[in-house]
Amino acid sequence: MVSLGKELHKARIDKGWSQQQVAALTGLKQKHISALECDKSIPTWPTIATLALALDLDLNALALGWAEVEREAQAEAEVVHGR
Repeated sequence: MVSLGKELHKARIDKGWSQQQVAALTGLKQKHISALECDKSIPTWPTIATLALALDLDLNALALGWAEVEREAQAEAEVVHGR
């Protein structure tokens, strides 16, 4: 499965936009967009929706992909904490 960050990066590049342009369009900070694209930040659902709208991405597909990422993170946390 492709990460949410990679999906966002690909969509932005496909449009020929810089992170700064996406930031201006969405009201998000450029540093936050960079962190999201590098999978170093966990976005909120409203942030995902904002980016999906700006980048013409299918919100349902992104949401399903992100839900899978959240499930995997929870499973890893349970293993680490012995649950």
